[in-house]
Amino acid sequence: MVSDRAAREYNSLMMFVFLQQMGSDMPPWFMGGLGALGFVLALLLLLLCVLCALVPFALFGIKPKLEKVIEEQRTLSAGLKRLEQLLSRTPED
Repeated sequence: MVSDRAAREYNSLMMFVFLQQMGSDMPPWFMGGLGALGFVLALLLLLLCVLCALVPFALFGIKPKLEKVIEEQRTLSAGLKRLEQLLSRTPED
């Protein structure tokens, strides 16, 4: 009966032989690092997908608030124009 450790060592050795046959000099420990990198990239991809799904809802939720801000700015701008006109009049003595 083959132990689990022996199977892992055999798999590592076969991977090392396979990589050397392909002309690569990557050590077997690098493959473990590549797995961790793949996991991190998968998490980043998942985060990107979630953001792409939520951003449109956030934008549509902000739109009414932005319209209120624009309307207030127009009101303030009109008030400033009236104030400017009042201040620019010179009193005739």
